[in-house]
Amino acid sequence: MTKQFFKSNGLLQTLNWYIPITILLLCIISLILVPFKPNITSKIFNLTGFIAIITVLASPKHYFKNKSLIIAIPLFFIGLSHLAWVELYKTSDSLYKNVYYGYFQMGKIAIFGSFILLCIDKIKGTFKLNRLHFFTALFIQLSVFLYALYQAIYFSSPRVELSFGNASNATGAAYAMIFLSLYSQTVFLQSKIKFNYVIYFASLVLTYISIILTETRAAILVYPFVSIFIFSLHSREINTKVKRNKIYLAIPILVLLICGLFFSDSISSRMSLAAKEGLLYIENGKSSSVGDRLSMIKAGIHSSNDNFFWQSAEERNNKISELAKIDRSLQGATKHFHAHLHNDLVETLSTKGWISGVMLTLIFYLAIILYGIKNDKNPFILGFAISLIILGFSDTLIISKQVSLTWCLVLILIISCVPIKNNHITST
Repeated sequence: MTKQFFKSNGLLQTLNWYIPITILLLCIISLILVPFKPNITSKIFNLTGFIAIITVLASPKHYFKNKSLIIAIPLFFIGLSHLAWVELYKTSDSLYKNVYYGYFQMGKIAIFGSFILLCIDKIKGTFKLNRLHFFTALFIQLSVFLYALYQAIYFSSPRVELSFGNASNATGAAYAMIFLSLYSQTVFLQSKIKFNYVIYFASLVLTYISIILTETRAAILVYPFVSIFIFSLHSREINTKVKRNKIYLAIPILVLLICGLFFSDSISSRMSLAAKEGLLYIENGKSSSVGDRLSMIKAGIHSSNDNFFWQSAEERNNKISELAKIDRSLQGATKHFHAHLHNDLVETLSTKGWISGVMLTLIFYLAIILYGIKNDKNPFILGFAISLIILGFSDTLIISKQVSLTWCLVLILIISCVPIKNNHITST
């Protein structure tokens, strides 16, 4: 009877319109704050998630009928399995509380994110928030660049960290910069303002300089590749001079190349060091940044030989410790297993096994790719998927807080920008 009252008075329809808009606005605020105030961002996101859950459960038939369900379902089960794993194994005297904390935080982010996606999908391309998207992207690009420059010059930071110093450090900051840039690229390339391509190319430069200042090797290599992929795929789908004049396809390459040449000494030294570290690990099992990552991959796989389902962090780490006593090349893993194993697939394999660990993660990756393909091979969704997968081989993006929160918000906002037919983001 109450439901009939809502429907007869149009109240339910009104709420199903304005609540998703409120959720979208809260996500935009969260994304603006994440490079500077991640703790506040987390609180806003949690509030947004609670609102989304109540909204979806109040009108399930309305929200479960959308294309984002293909992404929301595996994301929800990733979160649910994370929380269940923590509940099963974490105790008051757990030795590796940081491991459980990472899974717990990502569990919340994934569950909240899945419900937020269901809400956002219902208003994408229909509500005129285009100008807000544009100025949000512009502000994020400028503020992140200026903050990175400030840290590099004023504090003489050898590696810029933004506000990720207490968690993911420079590496996390670099990965966050990539995902924030993906949102900006989505907005700028779909904009119809006169100088949108100038703004887009400028944003590539600002982001790449910021990433170089973090000296994160994986990000320095991945960002140009993903950006060129997005621009190339986008140029095939639009009917503008960019499509007719092939020289435009070379502009992102030239822009990023010039930027790279300007910082060639820094990039060259970091890449040379990476090659040297990898070689030393292969020859002598020597500990280093690259060597430890290779060690963690090897250790994670070996510790999972009899772990088809789940095992605790203590059990996994005890296995690695015992293996490291026999095999010197695994000793680097013992320096980091108190947090995670720096690889999404290996980390989830070592704790949650093949089904709820590796398979569920792969299904999530595939879901994002399929969503992008079904939406006219959307370059921004596909570029996001490539970034998440590749960077996940270098670090854990689905067992963390700040970086996970960043990419989840970016995924939500990119999907909110997916055009319906020929709608594009404009400045008016």
